[in-house]
Amino acid sequence: MTSTGDGRQAHRISGNTRWLVVMCICQLFIMLVFINYSAVLPCCARSGP
Repeated sequence: MTSTGDGRQAHRISGNTRWLVVMCICQLFIMLVFINYSAVLPCCARSGP
């Protein structure tokens, strides 16, 4: 953390931490896709020919 002129602390994210956060967010979106796919699959199967 670095100090700003008015006494507050500025948080900086290192490259490794930023990479980890991006990977966690990507994993969250992938998980949501698979959860929604299994929920929507029966609806898609019923509307088929």
